[in-house]
Amino acid sequence: MKPLYFFFYMLLVMSCSKSSDDSFSNPLQGTWKLIAVIDETGNGRKPDPTVADCPDCYVITFNNDGTLTGKTHTNLLRGNYSFSAESSVLSIEKGLGSTNAAETADGELLIKILTGKSICVFKNNLLKVVNQDTQNIKESLLFEKR
Repeated sequence: MKPLYFFFYMLLVMSCSKSSDDSFSNPLQGTWKLIAVIDETGNGRKPDPTVADCPDCYVITFNNDGTLTGKTHTNLLRGNYSFSAESSVLSIEKGLGSTNAAETADGELLIKILTGKSICVFKNNLLKVVNQDTQNIKESLLFEKR
């Protein structure tokens, strides 16, 4: 009789554990709008141009298939990404494809911070992205989910 109890116990434990599909949740998926650039002291400023001046600027969409699309102030972005929910590491695998024509300073900053590996911090509908690949970038980006 004990083997039968053990079997039912194992069945119960296995049915209550999350499957790998259920446990993976990509909070990065969706469309994000840059709302602030945060300096090394923690002070934030609105990106230039401001949201009022350019409502479609500095928007990035992370798709379920590992691709991303977006727009800086002047250029379109596209690329491939991977995201680890366990470590909150975002990796732009092949760089951000962009035309790079007449890019603004904040557009260049966005591309630099997102290129390579970044740490993502989520809080409510906000996403803070901090570049981990280079010591030269002191700013981080704050996005709001649309």
